Amino acid sequence: MYPFFGNTFTTIWHKHFANTSPIYKFRFIEPMSFVKNRFSLVYRNLGHYDTNGIFYGLDETKNDFKKRCWY
Repeated sequence: MYPFFGNTFTTIWHKHFANTSPIYKFRFIEPMSFVKNRFSLVYRNLGHYDTNGIFYGLDETKNDFKKRCWY
């Protein structure tokens, strides 16, 4: 398991880089977390460039990704 999915990393990163945005989790791409600026329509990976190189799969049977934009 990558450390980027853990509660410690998520809490610290959110506190320092995105504390005004709520954290979003979606069933189709668990255990990834995302943040979204209230002025933007794009959900950004929590960890941004620190999480480059992570491999994960998409569960297409879940439909909570529809009508959303991902970065």
